[in-house]
Amino acid sequence: MTRADIESRLVKAEGSITLAIGLVRRQNVLLADLKRRGHEATADLARAVLATLEESLRLHIADRDQIMRELDATSVDGGPSLPGFSPSRARTRSNDESGRRRLHRRERRRSGGR
Repeated sequence: MTRADIESRLVKAEGSITLAIGLVRRQNVLLADLKRRGHEATADLARAVLATLEESLRLHIADRDQIMRELDATSVDGGPSLPGFSPSRARTRSNDESGRRRLHRRERRRSGGR
């Protein structure tokens, strides 16, 4: 697989992550609304959907991280690169992780700590 192919997969994976984050946020809003209105039975179903969406997000992130490792193993000219560390990619992963933790804490506070 060429570097361009891997970069294309990475763009698609990032798009999937963005979409999944939006779905998780929307589901959290819907869940909070259901709880506020006293629809506990429906809120239970919404929690199950939320758990599925969060797992999907985790899988998309794992896929993206795998693609990034593949990209790191490929040099700019398409051949194997020297083993090493890519600081820019490490920062990206770190920023993504801290952003997910902030989002999770915010959503937990909105949903009453669950």
